[in-house]
Amino acid sequence: MELTDLADRLADELTMATDGAPPGTLAALFERPRPAGDDRELLAVTAAALRLRTIADHVLACACTAMERAELPARKRVCSAARILMGLGAAPAVAHRAARLGRAAADPRLTPVTRGMRDGAVSAEHADAVAAGLGHVIGRVEIDDDVAATVVASLMVQSCPARVKDKAGLGDPAHPHRIGRRPSAGGRARRTQ
Repeated sequence: MELTDLADRLADELTMATDGAPPGTLAALFERPRPAGDDRELLAVTAAALRLRTIADHVLACACTAMERAELPARKRVCSAARILMGLGAAPAVAHRAARLGRAAADPRLTPVTRGMRDGAVSAEHADAVAAGLGHVIGRVEIDDDVAATVVASLMVQSCPARVKDKAGLGDPAHPHRIGRRPSAGGRARRTQ
């Protein structure tokens, strides 16, 4: 498989030898960066790695969708594709996000998000926030495809996932880590006494 070859080549590039990394490898660049001399190369490698990560997240999302379509979770006796990813070593948050993004990729209203992930321009975290934001808006009001496209565009231009969630009305300003939950009035009254 070509992806396996790519992963092996990257691992080889990052391997440090006992006598130091071979010149011209990523390991050598990371082991002995020259101040000011390697700035451009370090930034280029970092940007490429971020793009590669985003594309890999898109591959995971597509793999989750394919596993669900092929009914692989049922044959493996697990409840979802996310559980398969966790069995392969993915963190639960990563596995569940990949499954959500796989389902979101099937929604034609989220085509710009899917395209951005595939091209490496939209991170999985940002894409997940946009998909959740659109889902939240659709759950509150009925909108047509043109309005949905406007909502997606307005969410995609936000600078980070937290701002996407705030724009979509998912956040709790008093407790930003508790998305979509509001403290009860009784609890608020007890705290003020």
